[in-house]
Amino acid sequence: MRYKLIITFILFSSLLYGQYTGGSGDGFAVWTSAEDIPLPVKLLSYAYSVGNNAVIIEWETSSEIMNMGFVVKRKYSIEDTFKVIASYSTNKGLCGLGSSSQGKKYRFYDTFITPNSQYTYQVNSVDYNGNIHLIFQFNIDIPDKFNPPTIANKFELRQNYPNPFNPTTTIPFQVNLAGRIKIAIFNVLGQHVVTLTDRHYEVGKYSEDFTLVNTNGSGIYICKIESGGTVKYLKMTAIK
Repeated sequence: MRYKLIITFILFSSLLYGQYTGGSGDGFAVWTSAEDIPLPVKLLSYAYSVGNNAVIIEWETSSEIMNMGFVVKRKYSIEDTFKVIASYSTNKGLCGLGSSSQGKKYRFYDTFITPNSQYTYQVNSVDYNGNIHLIFQFNIDIPDKFNPPTIANKFELRQNYPNPFNPTTTIPFQVNLAGRIKIAIFNVLGQHVVTLTDRHYEVGKYSEDFTLVNTNGSGIYICKIESGGTVKYLKMTAIK
């Protein structure tokens, strides 16, 4: 079972530098005038859905100003306080662009959810001064027939999607023993292109995104994942 709600903001010029001052808890923010301190990001759109044993949160910025990255918070309907469940400090996919006139698409998967529950999520931006800004918030109901994630019983690197891809693809993997995971991308000549992650992971299911840059052309790329003494490889095809 899968359902999806997509909310797209049309940002009028008077709101481009608005400051969030509160919200009704239903995903809609209240903004003040452009005379206030600007947000680190200009939000173009966001979406959330339940599928693949996870709550999937996606958002896109049109530009960013002194944005270190994002922090995702969550609370149960019966709880009074939000708890941090993901941060740019430990999740490379949540790192911001700093100051850029270009935007970026972000995606986060929350796999630690239970059926027949209601959650409230917040996505916050952290600026260079360490100030936290609420970017958007929403409530979501998990259906009764939702299947909770199973405990990973093996270390696995799964096929990326989409494949072929242009310019971004998602690389899923699962960890059966907590430890340090390193994922790197190489071209067909064996030359290192980029390291996607190199940090500690708990047992569970995860994903990392790989995006082509101007210096990367079409062709075959190899994804290499390492955990302790175990190494796995994945072939990916890029088209431009």
